[in-house]
Amino acid sequence: ITTVLLLDDGRLLAGGPLRQYFRARRLGGLVAVAANGATDPAVPATLVTGAVSSVVPLPAGKLLVGGTFSRVDGVKRTALVRLNPNGSLDPTFIDPGANDAISSLAVQGDGRIVVAGIFTRIGGTTQEVLARLSPDGVLDPTFQARAVALRSTGTAPVVVALAEGRVLLVSPNLSSFLPNQRLLARFHA
Repeated sequence: ITTVLLLDDGRLLAGGPLRQYFRARRLGGLVAVAANGATDPAVPATLVTGAVSSVVPLPAGKLLVGGTFSRVDGVKRTALVRLNPNGSLDPTFIDPGANDAISSLAVQGDGRIVVAGIFTRIGGTTQEVLARLSPDGVLDPTFQARAVALRSTGTAPVVVALAEGRVLLVSPNLSSFLPNQRLLARFHA
């Protein structure tokens, strides 16, 4: 398990390269767990080809999920997907097509999504490590954070949405791209 989210109703949502949970059945990368520890039969396991790294709750009970997957419930979706409250794929969310893992997600106050990972392309554009998307998954071309040094080592960065549209990037390998910043970099959006 690489990520856990406590839902408002007390259930846990666990993600990772899950193959089996409670020896019950073959599962994908995301599973809901009831308060008693049993898998929640009301929410079907979301099957992913790969692993889930990050889960963020959205309004109306939807979830934003990032990771290393290429398919979700049999549909091509690369590294980022939005799920409906019942765990089904939200077809209104546009697949931004990251070419590698999305390890961390943050949602800004205006609903825009900031993603961090070891990708070099997203939204059909060269955009390394850090990108911002509209709430429907389209790349925001006005956000131009350059964090190329992280790509060479495969370090999985973490992103945090701050007040006033600012973004905090946390990684042990920022020094070659920002000489005075070893672990943290703040971007103004």
